Amino acid sequence: MFSPRLPLNRLNEQHDTLAFSNLLGNPLPAARFMGGREFELLTSDIGPRRDFTEDDLHAVITKQSLLLPAFAPGGPFPARLGASRGPKLEKPREILARATLYLAMMTMTSTALIKTDGDLIIDGGFAHNQWYCRLLATLCGHKRCFVNHQSEGTAKGAGMLAVWNKKHIQWPLGLALIKPLDDPNLTRYVEHWQRLIND
Repeated sequence: MFSPRLPLNRLNEQHDTLAFSNLLGNPLPAARFMGGREFELLTSDIGPRRDFTEDDLHAVITKQSLLLPAFAPGGPFPARLGASRGPKLEKPREILARATLYLAMMTMTSTALIKTDGDLIIDGGFAHNQWYCRLLATLCGHKRCFVNHQSEGTAKGAGMLAVWNKKHIQWPLGLALIKPLDDPNLTRYVEHWQRLIND
């Protein structure tokens, strides 16, 4: 996660916030956690079908079945060991939904640590998980949330560098606006999660 307007003195290595370098050589504040690795660990026993529905999300939220960080090194809670709380889930789709909720709350935490502002743009592998994107649109507090479904970002970035000073060349991002997820119990679910990780 990147937050280009964050002062560098607000970074805290204890929560895996740091500065990368942008293409001009300037520091770019960021936060990290291994969401992809955690998701794979949490859903490794599920078969090839990786889809779930909004009803599955609502069911997990209603049951108050939660995952607590962390299941991989680094991230905002490096000293914690991953655990689950609440009812055990048996349905693969609910297990996927709970893992997605967990990643969304971890992302929410990291974006808060680096004070992300403006529009939120989601890119990368999890841009294909519509429920993760809709949860972020709800939880992260940005006015608008977009997802970039293009898969050739690296190639386009290289092309942009080749003509960087030619302002007449337009490089459309092809962003899609994300609709927030509406669940009256989501706030209580997140607050419960936050209380557990702060105990």
